[in-house]
Amino acid sequence: MEKRIAVAVDGSPTSLAALHWACTLFEGSRDGMLVVHVLDQGVLWREEATAAYAGATATDLEHLADSWVAESRALEHVVEEVARSYHCHLEFRTITVEPGEGGAAAAFLRVAQQWGAQAVVTGRRRNPGLVDRLLGSFSRWLVAHAEVPVVLVPPPATFRSAR
Repeated sequence: MEKRIAVAVDGSPTSLAALHWACTLFEGSRDGMLVVHVLDQGVLWREEATAAYAGATATDLEHLADSWVAESRALEHVVEEVARSYHCHLEFRTITVEPGEGGAAAAFLRVAQQWGAQAVVTGRRRNPGLVDRLLGSFSRWLVAHAEVPVVLVPPPATFRSAR
């Protein structure tokens, strides 16, 4: 039976640790791995509003949006390099979520479910709030709403690859 997992990445060290962890499971395998990068337009709009309030011009705001696209392309190359290093087969997708569509975690889970993921993998961040310090809002949302197992990979300082 083919294994199918979906991994959320955003380019952070924690998300890349999750990718490495998933690749150790799929090393040399042709089983299915979907790697998803979510561009949350709500976050971009907040960044644009903050920049505009600070005096940014329309050109600056265009550059901000263009940098998001460039970062996504760069992340795709990083993901491909990691996959090559583990001889691991994967599919990479960048998806965009608009405000009101449920946020990044909901969009990731929706794509993972449509793809038929049997489990989802994400990095666990350490954020200031007590619950967020333990899980992070993205991972906390996944744990609360996913109908498949959720694997939370700890921050890189505590993660050790099986290699």
